[in-house]
Amino acid sequence: MPNQKGFAHLFILFAALGIIVFLLVSSMAPFKDKLFSFLYPKPSSFAESINTEPYGVNDWNWIDDSMLGMQEMGAKWMRVMVNWSSIEATQGTYNWSQGANNNLDFYFNQAQKYGMKISASVYNAPAWAKQPGLSEPQPDLYANLLKAFIQKYPGKIAAIEILNEENTGGCWPVAKCRDSIYYIPVLKSAYQAVKSADPNIIVTTSGLWANPTGYLEDLYLMGAKGSFDAVNFHYYPGKNAPSGSYTWLISHFRKVMEKYGDGDKPIWLTEFGWNITDEQQNANNIVSPQEQSDYMSYVLDKSMKSGFVNKVFWYDHHGDDGMTLIHTTNNYSWNTLQPTLVSSLGAGDTSLVVSNTTVKNGAPQTADWTRNWPKDGVLQVDNEKIGYTSLTSANGNTTVSGLTRGAGSTTVVSHAQDTRVLNLDLTANFKRQAFYTYKNFIQANPTWSSSQVATLPDVPPPASAAIPLSNAGFESGITDWLGSLTIDSTQGHSGTSSAKVVNTTGAVVRGWHQAVPVEPGKSYFIKGWVKIDPAGSGNMNAMITVDAQDASGKYLTGGPSNYYIYDTEGTWREVHYPFKTPDNAGRLVVYLSTDTGTGTAWFDDISIEPYDLSIPTPTPTPTPTPTPTPTPSPTSTPLPTPTPTPTPTPTPTPSPTSTPLPTPTPIGDTQHPTVPTNVLVVAISSSQINLSWNPSTDNVGVAGYDIYRNSVKVATITTTSYGDANLLPSATYSYFVKAFDKAGNISASSNTASATTKSPPQATGAISGTVFSSVSGVLKRATISTLVNGSRRSVTANSLGVYILSNLPPATYSVNYHYSGYQDQKINVTVNSAQTTTKNVTLIKRR
Repeated sequence: MPNQKGFAHLFILFAALGIIVFLLVSSMAPFKDKLFSFLYPKPSSFAESINTEPYGVNDWNWIDDSMLGMQEMGAKWMRVMVNWSSIEATQGTYNWSQGANNNLDFYFNQAQKYGMKISASVYNAPAWAKQPGLSEPQPDLYANLLKAFIQKYPGKIAAIEILNEENTGGCWPVAKCRDSIYYIPVLKSAYQAVKSADPNIIVTTSGLWANPTGYLEDLYLMGAKGSFDAVNFHYYPGKNAPSGSYTWLISHFRKVMEKYGDGDKPIWLTEFGWNITDEQQNANNIVSPQEQSDYMSYVLDKSMKSGFVNKVFWYDHHGDDGMTLIHTTNNYSWNTLQPTLVSSLGAGDTSLVVSNTTVKNGAPQTADWTRNWPKDGVLQVDNEKIGYTSLTSANGNTTVSGLTRGAGSTTVVSHAQDTRVLNLDLTANFKRQAFYTYKNFIQANPTWSSSQVATLPDVPPPASAAIPLSNAGFESGITDWLGSLTIDSTQGHSGTSSAKVVNTTGAVVRGWHQAVPVEPGKSYFIKGWVKIDPAGSGNMNAMITVDAQDASGKYLTGGPSNYYIYDTEGTWREVHYPFKTPDNAGRLVVYLSTDTGTGTAWFDDISIEPYDLSIPTPTPTPTPTPTPTPTPSPTSTPLPTPTPTPTPTPTPTPSPTSTPLPTPTPIGDTQHPTVPTNVLVVAISSSQINLSWNPSTDNVGVAGYDIYRNSVKVATITTTSYGDANLLPSATYSYFVKAFDKAGNISASSNTASATTKSPPQATGAISGTVFSSVSGVLKRATISTLVNGSRRSVTANSLGVYILSNLPPATYSVNYHYSGYQDQKINVTVNSAQTTTKNVTLIKRR
């Protein structure tokens, strides 16, 4: 009826106006988040949809052979690369059926035909869609493409990955795009576009590549939380075994997610692999087929047992590539590392011998076929296929035994000396060993559940103490720092001064701290602050880096990995990443580094703390044991510091850095060692004092040194330096050292060195949030200020409207928010120690 219809129209109009007013006057961002969640709710079984069917593969063509291979294995997820530049070369004109690895119509038909799910990585913006001077697309244009993509394939897309490897090669050729600050606006816009079109689609981050240790925390700190459903990464450790880094890396990712309240979200591994040939891959990274299978099994097993890695996609599934599970063509030209027969092979022979010397690119090469070939497989000599069961190498040759002649119904014939021997596991249209490894694992573990979760191995424990980096806030001038830096008393993050590095060449320019002792085989976390002058070239990376060295100063490893800061928007930005020390590490050098461009950077407030990556796991129902001894719970707890063996005296237990020696046994020698000289205090923190001294001499050799603290022996060591840990803050300690030899002769006491430990650093907190406009979006460059101990502290919101006031002593602060043309707003905010208080503010535009 007309009147009722008019009433309905009026009701709809008022409802719409109500929503608009609600958005305009809401003073807190969470209200907007709630409205967005109301309009675009997650599917009711969102967690379940992420946690089922964990296996997938990458491919570029998805032909029937590939799909049948997936079905045979039991993998259910296709990772499809969606090349925007091919689909929309001209703005507004779409071609979804491009050939050459981009026939999306065909791929989606194949997925439907074989019952597979698609995770689409949408990458490579066309030139017309890129931001000026950047590789990243304009956020609104990328959002439009995603909406068109979803409209084209409604209900057929299970997940969308927002760009690909943006922290590394995905942003080529603009190096500075590796900084997360340029990616975050694209991610946030894309998430809302996807959810508005289809809230059931899972949205993941770009695949983070090459062990990116600081990038993920950047996403959280700079406002990207709530803009992805899963963290996505790629894992390619070269020829190295995954036991050296995989569980440590995923544990770090999980720790960061839990820190920022995303502990319920999963992690996806959308690419991982090792190559067994150099076809389209690095020849220096070749592993054997057996190693490839072993490494794959490790990643699959540890992902399943982690409880938080929920998807794994091998790269690559089907094609002509050194990583593929199914190799498609007999293309021998790329893989010239194939041996020849040392002697002729008779038709009745059950073993053959090949040379370990071959030729590649015209140059002699030596190859260990017991490593490069599967332990059992199929060879081809001329036209005869020959199975084998074992390999042994000796005297520059490899003997292949257990031959099955005429495999695959080929003809058994004799073969002449120097005939080329081809291994079909490496070259032919063949399901390689790793294909069956993947298949067997899937069939043994078709689904993953909490009952399979276990404590992850190969995660280095936290160090026993922080590294006492002296003058880490640069308030004592240049003390303990070297290289191309100066002290700037006009710039400071928390105090009055900072280190300044000026780069006028674009090459690497850096300063560094004197080497400090480090514990081997341990996990640490470094944090600091950097500020880049916006008047520079805009292409300069500024980073706090570390080099782990052995005791002699030889370089071992460095950090961070694929983590860059090119833009701080004229304010201070936090540097944060973990690193682990090799088992033979003895010292660490911290660098303040700039490269790739010209400009000025300041560094301040650097700290290095132990990093505990233990993650609690569910405790299964215990199985009764035949003894009354309680079975330890498999629940993961922080790894304890190993209890050191006490010295033979009733003195205090030595610190964890010392290793007591057994009581010497006299052997007739009565000459005492010389006195240790020049005992010095070389570093002090609130809980540790580090000492060094000149070595003693002895006629039969010095066996070690006894360390005395306040006249009580506390340690016995063999080196000429010692770190006395677990001390009280603001306390004075005195030390002397005595040397002893193998016969038990003890020197006189050294000089005494005294020091007072520092006061414990005051636990501080922070205030952070986003500044919104009452009429449109966020207010970048808004000024946020407050008084701290009588001094004015100000920060500027970044391009996302995000700000952080850090290092605030616990107190209640009157915080003022200012932006030109808007009414100032002043809010009282209480800060607690070691906590960040979130305050989102909407400023009202003046009329």
